[in-house]
Amino acid sequence: MLAVATAALVTERFLDPRFTPARLAEELHVPVLALRVRFRRLYGFSIDEHLARCRTELAAVLMASTPHRLGALEEIARASGYRGVPSRDRDFRRWRGTPALAAWFRTGASRGSAPAPSTPAPSTPAPSTDALSTGARSGVERPAAGRVSERSSGRRAPVPIASTVDA
Repeated sequence: MLAVATAALVTERFLDPRFTPARLAEELHVPVLALRVRFRRLYGFSIDEHLARCRTELAAVLMASTPHRLGALEEIARASGYRGVPSRDRDFRRWRGTPALAAWFRTGASRGSAPAPSTPAPSTPAPSTDALSTGARSGVERPAAGRVSERSSGRRAPVPIASTVDA
């Protein structure tokens, strides 16, 4: 019963940045350790995890619908119950596996569109490892040492360098 009430209270109050399991235990007049143990035993994860997941999910929704502008990430962090951007970033990386800023740019919110797919479209081929190592990703083709690049096929073709040393 205590764990169920705790989950409901966390879900209800996660927007308050001052809300912690210790404050909740004090309010419920139970030791914080007992609260943590009972919650984990019933749900299989900690109160802190539940709190972080609630906040992270709301932050993800807000990032998908907020245009990119200066100060928006701070507003999103505070609106989703975090004290600031660093704590939101820590939880986002832990539960989503990606930095919050990178996820925000992938959503397409700056264009006012729906979230972009996480995988590239089939018509857009992924860059080859050769293109990545030569700097082709930046639009500048840099030949590797000892080679000359050719643009006839759109890809670099290795050309051997002839020795011009006369004895």
